[in-house]
Amino acid sequence: MSLRNTLRRVRMLWHRLRYRAWNVHPTCYLARNSAIHGSLRMGPYGYIGPRSVVPSGVVMGKYVMIGPEFMITGDDHRFDEPGVAVIFSGRPKPKDCVLEDDVWVGARVTILKGVRVGRGAVIAAGAVVTKDVPPYMIVGGVPARSIRPRFNEAAQAQHDTYLALPPHEGTYCEPM
Repeated sequence: MSLRNTLRRVRMLWHRLRYRAWNVHPTCYLARNSAIHGSLRMGPYGYIGPRSVVPSGVVMGKYVMIGPEFMITGDDHRFDEPGVAVIFSGRPKPKDCVLEDDVWVGARVTILKGVRVGRGAVIAAGAVVTKDVPPYMIVGGVPARSIRPRFNEAAQAQHDTYLALPPHEGTYCEPM
């Protein structure tokens, strides 16, 4: 193992300890200056960028890549009770937010609690995701809408075969 990979693994361990994120795979990298709840469950070879906010009830698969200033929020106040101010109306039962395998989320994306992002989906920078994202779909905008599929059917089948393999390390994106 190279010195660079050894240092990377030490940094990953430090950030897992710092966030008390015991359900995050040891190969994941959680950037500093983030607010990450200790209940986060994350598969191998994931990345969460700096200044991100990840509350309780979040599950991420393997190879998930999150850009900086990512946020999962909302669905934590009742606003549908007439005659009661929102601040006094209580909270609904919390819903998990799930990002399946090989999801790429751009910078400054907001995802509402309870949303499921399908396998292989790509979310454009600055998007606000208010409803479920189908597998292998590229979405963007406010609110996020489908832009186009990531792959055609043949390429999607090939990618599904790849994702079915046991998790393994590849070549990381090098700094520019």
